[in-house]
Amino acid sequence: MFSILAFAGVVFRSELVLLYTPIFLSALFTNKLGPFPSAPARIIGFSIFWALAGLLLTVGVDSILWRRVVWPEGEVLYYNTVLNKSHEWGTSPW
Repeated sequence: MFSILAFAGVVFRSELVLLYTPIFLSALFTNKLGPFPSAPARIIGFSIFWALAGLLLTVGVDSILWRRVVWPEGEVLYYNTVLNKSHEWGTSPW
C-alpha cells in the first residue's frame, strides 16, 4: 500500500507525502506493519523504489510532451511554496 502511495505522490500530487507520512509513522510505532522486524525496512525500501520509478516515468513522459526536462509536480511545489505565488493561479490580466 505505501509503495503505491509513494508512486502516486511523485506522479500526481506531492502533497500526498504530507498526508500519508503521519499514517505511516503511526503504523510503524504501533507495530501494524508486519510481524517481522524487517517489515518497516522492506516497506521503506519498496516505497523508495516505487517513488523513484514514478519520478523517472513522469519526468520521461512529461519531458517528451513539454520538449524540455521537467517534473511538473516539482515545478508546482516550487512555485507554490518557495516562490509563494500560489495566489496568482487563476488570475486574468484584464
